Amino acid sequence: MENIIKTLNYDCPFCEQIHEISVIKKKSRCLIKDEVIDYEGTVYHCSIEDDDFAPGDIFIENLSNARKEYEKHHSN
Repeated sequence: MENIIKTLNYDCPFCEQIHEISVIKKKSRCLIKDEVIDYEGTVYHCSIEDDDFAPGDIFIENLSNARKEYEKHHSN
């Protein structure tokens, strides 16, 4: 499930151009302590290269969201 939440002009690290980037919320996965965790993450999408990336602050936010999901599963 993907959901475009906004667009913005951004200096894309893939195509090295400033252009309109879609900011997308989507289901993501990561590995925490040998366990796959599903969480809602944010990514920026380059339509020129058709690829996603997460700038530093977004990457940290995504990790925080994943940790919260991990803690919810292990809080009992």
